[in-house]
Amino acid sequence: LLLAPCARSEDEGGEIEPVKVAVLGLGNMGCAAAMRLSGTNIQVSVWNRSPNRCPQLPANVSRASTAEAACKSADIVLLMLSNANATNAVLQTVDHRTMSDVLAIVNLNSASSVEAKELEEAYGTYAYISGVMLADPSGLINGQCPMYLGGPEDVFDLARPVLEFLGTSMLVGSTADVPVIYDQAIVSSLLAYMHAISVGDALIRSAGLPVGPFASFMDALDVRPFGKRLLEVHETQKYESTDGEFSTNLVADFYKHGLATCRDVGLASCGFL
Repeated sequence: LLLAPCARSEDEGGEIEPVKVAVLGLGNMGCAAAMRLSGTNIQVSVWNRSPNRCPQLPANVSRASTAEAACKSADIVLLMLSNANATNAVLQTVDHRTMSDVLAIVNLNSASSVEAKELEEAYGTYAYISGVMLADPSGLINGQCPMYLGGPEDVFDLARPVLEFLGTSMLVGSTADVPVIYDQAIVSSLLAYMHAISVGDALIRSAGLPVGPFASFMDALDVRPFGKRLLEVHETQKYESTDGEFSTNLVADFYKHGLATCRDVGLASCGFL
């Protein structure tokens, strides 16, 4: 069964034909995704454990009292929950028959590669794919969120028209752990680059030299693989969630420090723009 009516056409201004999407979890990212989809003719239903989250949602978004109710009759389910444990707990409340009727279940929570595999083993009998979002909430709202997905290609093809409205999506592997590994590689590269800029800046300044030539050389390298949204978010907000020993607050602080250092040095691109 194909979601052909969900296809987007440039001639029609990028509109998506009617399709039912359930968004489970209304944190920063879930709220942004629901807001973005609410501006189309997609029928959006949402659920959150705390029902008053994301009060800015328009009236055309249906608020469900349970995750089961949100998923009922949904074509696509977006799991925007905080971590793997929360995702598992919520999916345990959704009836097996409801899950089986969904054309594509897309898990976009924060999880380690091991947790991603565990969730895939638990729910892979359904039409299930998992991935990572490489942007902040404003990237989602503006339809500019890069997403890496892992799972069956046919499920990805069913979900892709909706995902593409949120940003750009790419199937990078057949299993759920692959997108997480890419995400970890990207974050590690970003942190390493910004640390190197900080060290270079400190070395030059400690010698009493101007940083202009250093900035010019780094700009000439043209290291821009990921897009400025990966840095801009950390000027405006932090995230409070933690995943095991991995604190997103720590990463947010490092991003902010790296961005400030790049600009202080005088890098026009900061390596990522």
